[in-house]
Amino acid sequence: MAGAAVTAVLAVLVGLVAVKLSATPARPVASESQASSAVVRQVTTVPAAVLTRVSPGQEITPLQTVKTSGPPLTIGGKPAIVFVSEESCPFCAAERWSLAVALSHFGTWSHLGFTTSSAADVYPSTATLSFRTAVYHSTELTLRTTELADNAGRPLQAQSPLDTRLIGAFDVPPYVNSADQSGAVPFLDIANRYILAGAQYNPQVLAGLTAAQIASQLSNPSSPVAGLSTGQRRSSSPPSTRSCTTSRPRYEHRAYPAAETRPSVLTTQAQQPSRNSAPPGRASGAGLAGAAT
Repeated sequence: MAGAAVTAVLAVLVGLVAVKLSATPARPVASESQASSAVVRQVTTVPAAVLTRVSPGQEITPLQTVKTSGPPLTIGGKPAIVFVSEESCPFCAAERWSLAVALSHFGTWSHLGFTTSSAADVYPSTATLSFRTAVYHSTELTLRTTELADNAGRPLQAQSPLDTRLIGAFDVPPYVNSADQSGAVPFLDIANRYILAGAQYNPQVLAGLTAAQIASQLSNPSSPVAGLSTGQRRSSSPPSTRSCTTSRPRYEHRAYPAAETRPSVLTTQAQQPSRNSAPPGRASGAGLAGAAT
């Protein structure tokens, strides 16, 4: 009897060990929710006067002027801004804050989401907005955004033909430091006049802060967080080392929303922190110059 009992116990133990060893590791679970009305209000009502008073802080990737001639990128007869990102990317997380603040001065946002960057990447779980279902209305600009992956790194929205063409033209040297950095995100095209290939500031500024804490500091000129919203004022900066592209994991061939309006204003008003289906209100486009359809 004793021998039979031992045999039975060993059989159960071996079975449990086998299950443990063969079990599939738990996969990260993606998460996103609607941004609170308080956060949206604070993000979209940062006074222009605050943006001119805020210290820009340390720029790690500058906006660059497009080096080739040609007509501006337009969609629907309006200057177009295209932004391609991934929710899992902490540098994309940072850049979305500045883009949302800047564009709020030229139109209105609705259905902004809230998420965090990947918990397993550098600057883990950086609080950020999500553009996956966001709708942007403006009489001056057209915005196109693409979130290529959710914050667990799974494919989300498909890269559009317009994304692909812009990335192929402008997310390459000389707009990035070397060919092996081509196609990385975040990527921003402002009407084929200005290009941002990387984040303008270090996501470390947002470390440990909730979305509510970040949003509440955007209108405080003395806050380092507010400095994020002024990143796009420095469009005339010369090409420099892009720390956010060279030091972070490479997110290949991710495209992001296109939105543009009066580059001179956009680049002087905002500087802030950024996969595969189209969010409501998003129209796909094609063409590098002139009208995109």
